[in-house]
Amino acid sequence: MDGTNQPTASQPTDLAADVLRNTPGISDIERADIWDMYHDSKDANELSQRLQQYATPGDVKYEILRAKKESAPRDALVAMSQLEPKLLALAEAHPNVLKALISIAAKS
Repeated sequence: MDGTNQPTASQPTDLAADVLRNTPGISDIERADIWDMYHDSKDANELSQRLQQYATPGDVKYEILRAKKESAPRDALVAMSQLEPKLLALAEAHPNVLKALISIAAKS
């Protein structure tokens, strides 16, 4: 969380950094640890388990988990935008499957 993760047109904002930047009462080391947990976790459930083992204030846990849940559909869309053109065309040719996959990602 050193400030080098500035958003660009192809890179969305870092929700974890946004939450942690505005959180009083935790040290920079704790911010970095929580940021790492956020980005190393595949979904909100895994992040929740990691946070249980870490002495994090409840409001920080709530906000960082909310951010992780909120990021799931966006992360799926960003990943899809980076697919090879043939694979992207295949996904776009089957919108119901695409919708189901994004829905599943949003629930995790």
